[in-house]
Amino acid sequence: MSKKNVSSPKSADVKKEQPAPSHEIFTAKRLIIFFAALELLIIALMYPSYRGRRRMNLAKDASRKGEYEKAYEHYQWLGKHTPAPESASYQLELGLVCLHLKRYDESIKHLKLAVEKTEGQAELYSYLGRAYMESGNKAEAKRYFLKELESNPTNPTSNFHLGQIAYAEKKYNEATAYFSRVAYIPQYKNLLKPYWATIEKEVLAK
Repeated sequence: MSKKNVSSPKSADVKKEQPAPSHEIFTAKRLIIFFAALELLIIALMYPSYRGRRRMNLAKDASRKGEYEKAYEHYQWLGKHTPAPESASYQLELGLVCLHLKRYDESIKHLKLAVEKTEGQAELYSYLGRAYMESGNKAEAKRYFLKELESNPTNPTSNFHLGQIAYAEKKYNEATAYFSRVAYIPQYKNLLKPYWATIEKEVLAK
């Protein structure tokens, strides 16, 4: 019985792992360096945005806590280092912070910008009227409160302050009309008590 010759595989058929050519290694290293540099560039570009968002959150948080000086500082930083002033919300928030700080001129400036950017969004005219009211300019305050009521007749801030203005001018019937629109709101009940006492005396008793 003849033996079959089992031939060993030829060396040409054996696949041996060859080291990657030097140019391929060089290309891989360049890609690694490129993507690392790109990542650093992205981080560098996003860092100001991250700082801006962080500052905005700090400003809002300070404002909610009634820490208006601190909030003002954060908003000022945002105004210098970010495009935040382009937004109506920034102008509104800073305007209200300035109002709490009795910086009335600044408050009016920022609230007017908010009005311009939103074309008179609800309540903005009442905020502006309040800023004028607290600054002592009742004529401008009245103008903006009335402007608010053109589109938002039930706005409590505008109705209450228009009642105050009418009351100060001894226009008690007019004051009664405005005050009546907020009399059902709990936060205004105590504020209205001294006005009702005089109105009852001057109007209802007649």
